[in-house]
Amino acid sequence: MVNVQILAVDRQREHQATLEQFLAPLKASGQIQIVGEQEENPFEAYEEKDLAVNILILLLSPAYLEDAQLEAAPLAQLLARKAQKRREYWVQPILLEACDYSHKPYADYPVFPMPNGQKTALPVLDPSWSSTAEAWKRAVEGVELGVTYIEQQRSNAPTAAGQQQKLLLLTANPKNTQALDLNIEINAIKNALRRSDYRDNFEVELSLDIQKKALLETLLQEKPRFVHFSGHGSGEDGLLFYGASGESELADGPSLAQLFRLFQKYIDCVFLNACYSEAQAKVIAQYIPYVIGTNNALSDQQAILFSEAFYMAIFNGTTPAEAFALASAQVDFQNLPPSAQAMFYEHGQLTLSQKAAASSGTPVGPSRSAEVEKEEKPKTEEPKVEEPKVEEPKTEEPKVEEPPKAEEPLPQPELATEKTASYWTDPKDGQKYPLIKIGKQNWMGRNYALALADSMPSSLADGGQLYSWEQAVKNCPAGWRLPNKSDWEALLVMVDHKSSALKAKTSWVNKKGLDSRQFAALACGEYKLERKLLWQEGHYCHFWSSTDRAGEIYKGDQLAYRLRLAYNSEQCQLAAIYKSSYFSVRYIKIEE
Repeated sequence: MVNVQILAVDRQREHQATLEQFLAPLKASGQIQIVGEQEENPFEAYEEKDLAVNILILLLSPAYLEDAQLEAAPLAQLLARKAQKRREYWVQPILLEACDYSHKPYADYPVFPMPNGQKTALPVLDPSWSSTAEAWKRAVEGVELGVTYIEQQRSNAPTAAGQQQKLLLLTANPKNTQALDLNIEINAIKNALRRSDYRDNFEVELSLDIQKKALLETLLQEKPRFVHFSGHGSGEDGLLFYGASGESELADGPSLAQLFRLFQKYIDCVFLNACYSEAQAKVIAQYIPYVIGTNNALSDQQAILFSEAFYMAIFNGTTPAEAFALASAQVDFQNLPPSAQAMFYEHGQLTLSQKAAASSGTPVGPSRSAEVEKEEKPKTEEPKVEEPKVEEPKTEEPKVEEPPKAEEPLPQPELATEKTASYWTDPKDGQKYPLIKIGKQNWMGRNYALALADSMPSSLADGGQLYSWEQAVKNCPAGWRLPNKSDWEALLVMVDHKSSALKAKTSWVNKKGLDSRQFAALACGEYKLERKLLWQEGHYCHFWSSTDRAGEIYKGDQLAYRLRLAYNSEQCQLAAIYKSSYFSVRYIKIEE
């Protein structure tokens, strides 16, 4: 059973009643129940029934956006579930009247009804629909998608005792190192598990005072999904484990990486809660999907708070990426700096991090760095003998002013060169593409548009088709190639890494595209194959590159680089993403 709540202003209750009628078949079949129906106070029902809302329907209009109560608790609580619990949620905006909600936290969710062949969701009562009933049916389709999605998420959630996920806690505080409050950290993590919603799905196994030689055997016996190390780090030299005599023994990054490589079938996440452990995290990330380290000194207090928040999120069903973000937010909220030093690697790539605070000073309390305790010797100062200074007469040389240097003009785009025509015609379907030259690169002047069986047409004029990576590679026309990562990097240098120079003057929600290079990048968003939806149109555009990460990292053959431009940023992001995504394509001309 999926719990649905509808939020609307009072004068839209008639529309709410109509929607409930169209949802009646889902309710009668037992797929949904509606929290706070017409005869109930929706806010009281939400509180008294203590029902977790899975689908929140927003009947949007200018009046809705002006209602502070509707924009408060229910919506905030549901959106917060994205980072606190399993992804059993769905936000479904339905547009009753034209309004601008682009600044709202739910702006990225698709709006139903979706007009055929258009990107902008029209009002439910818009005359372009053949009937009002048709518009409501389309809106209900969005709710049905939400029900299907939530049921899939539930079916993937571990429930049986045999599906428990194990966290292996390793601690090492050799006797020649500074004493740490490792017992406090262990208790904090165990208490977080005891308070969690999914405590029966996790098991915590302790391996205290772990010796370097025992690490292999411990991993072999436990086969954990999460591995957490608490202790001291020494940068490139490695992590400090116990040696045979109780003194510290170093394990460097490469040796740890090779060890974890043997267990990549079981281990999903490694958390190195020690100072300067980024060097080890980076190499372990070649084989383990999620790895956390730190790039600076870390106090005991900071380390405990961060790990407690991280596992509190994990035990409540979040992904490691979401847990990292929550732990960073918790530490920042307490005015402690470890989130500025924590480094998160996802599939070998540094995806989440914040730069260390400038001159943060020495951590208060015990530090998890590898400094061993030593007796301080009294310092003796030798008397200083001052030598007499002989001042030489100063002579000033006449200054010769240099003429100002003229700035070199940046290469400007051209529609043709001596070696190319101004247009190229695709022999496969007869479509014409303008040719542009930026620097030494020759590009298609609009998105590739050859229709394939599984490609998705953009709803924008000249938006072309959205392709998977494999489609983009296999269907490259003769004489062209899919740009590689270096091609995109060279283009970004020529536009000074400013996305507005590439963005078209149309299609972007904030209309900040300058298109100074005639590249005409349209905000086509992406195509979500599993939901059969065009997603984030007007806000983002993505272009495939031919460069993947095969042989570099764990499952790197499934990842390829893509260029992303965002509506609210001048930055251009060039990062690896799954090849199954559907993005726009521009081909680059091979010089003859």
